[in-house]
Amino acid sequence: STALVWHYENADPHYGDMQATEAERYLRRIIEKHHNLVVQRYDHCRALEVLPKEIHKGSASLKVIDEMMKKIDYNQDDNTGNNIFIMAVGNDRSDEKMFEAVELVSKEI
Repeated sequence: STALVWHYENADPHYGDMQATEAERYLRRIIEKHHNLVVQRYDHCRALEVLPKEIHKGSASLKVIDEMMKKIDYNQDDNTGNNIFIMAVGNDRSDEKMFEAVELVSKEI
C-alpha cells in the first residue's frame, strides 16, 4: 500500500495552514465513502497525509517483528534460548503506534 503526503512546511505559515485546512476538509469528504482510507494531519511538521486505515508504523512493526521471531525460532538449535532486545526509535507522533506495538510484543516474549 501507499500513502499520499502533502508537506507545506515551506509555505507561508498562515496561508499554508488555511490551504491545509481546506484540503483536509475536501479530502475527508471525498474519501468518506472509502472506509479503508483516512486523512491524517500533522501540524507539528506541517504535513497532510492520505493513507490506508489499517497500515501504519505499528502494523508494519508487528510484521517485521513477527518475521524476525520466526527466523529466531527456526534458527534456534539448542535449548539455551535467545536474548531478545527490541528497540524502537522515533521523533514524531506517527511513531506512537510503533511504540505501542513494540510494547505489546515485549510483553509476549
